[in-house]
Amino acid sequence: MNLENNDKNLIKELLSIEHKAIAERLGFISDVRSKSITDTLLIDSVGLIDKLSRIEDQRAKKIVVTLSAILWTYRSDEWDGLKDFLILILSRAGFPPSSIMVDNDYDYHNRRFSSFNSLIDEFFVTLHQLKHEIFVQDKSFLVTGFQKKNLGQTGNL
Repeated sequence: MNLENNDKNLIKELLSIEHKAIAERLGFISDVRSKSITDTLLIDSVGLIDKLSRIEDQRAKKIVVTLSAILWTYRSDEWDGLKDFLILILSRAGFPPSSIMVDNDYDYHNRRFSSFNSLIDEFFVTLHQLKHEIFVQDKSFLVTGFQKKNLGQTGNL
C-alpha cells in the first residue's frame, strides 16, 4: 500500500495532535495551543479513513484504527455522525469489537448498538459484523478479522 503525500501529511497532522496532548499530560510542554481538530481536517480524515478501510492490508487497518481513535478522542460535540461513521468503518476494517467502544449507549446485555441516524448504515454494520461473529454454546460474540481467521471458517466453537 502506497500513501500519497497528502495522506501522509494528514496522518502526521493527526498524530501531532495526539503527541502534543501526551507531552502536555506528562509535563514536557505546557499550554498546547491547539488540540482541536478543524472541520477541514475532520473532513479530510473521514475521507482517508473511509478509503483505507476498504483495503485488505494490515498497515491500512492499523492506520484506520489509529486515526479513528484520535478522531474519537478529540471529537467535537457537534460532530453528530462521527459515532455512526466510526462504527461502520471499524466493522468494515475487521474490528467490530473496537466499534463497541465508540457507542456510549451500547446494550451489553442484548449485544446491540444504539440506533443509527441511517437505516442503511445499520444494515451495513450488521452485514460487516455478521462476518466477524462466532458462536460459543449458542451465544454470539464479535471477534476481530484476525481472530475469526484463526478460529477457522465455521465460526462455531
